[in-house]
Amino acid sequence: FQTDSNTSVSFKVNATQFDLLGLQNVTKLLGSNSVPVGNYTMVRFSVTSAVATIAGANQTVNVPSGEVKVPLTYQKVEVKAGQTTKIVLDITPDMTRVSAAYNLRPVVTLKSVAGPS
Repeated sequence: FQTDSNTSVSFKVNATQFDLLGLQNVTKLLGSNSVPVGNYTMVRFSVTSAVATIAGANQTVNVPSGEVKVPLTYQKVEVKAGQTTKIVLDITPDMTRVSAAYNLRPVVTLKSVAGPS
């Protein structure tokens, strides 16, 4: 996470594997953790590996920089002490592309924020 004062807050959760096409219209928990009180402007998450099925064959693909950045510019994400804030990210399969060099460029946007409550 990145705060509005450009401070980064990192935490590690267990690796989560999912089928991008299998999650259409489904919500999957990617991680849960306590972060410091503040207003957050970006979520970044690491991608350790990715596989795409191209012409019926699995192909290892690369995520440039090894992370996906999601700006939280349209809706304030606030964390308050002793309260819970939930964010839902939308990974859009039909906008996600694999380049000729097998670089995966997922399109991830903020879908909703609930809380703090």
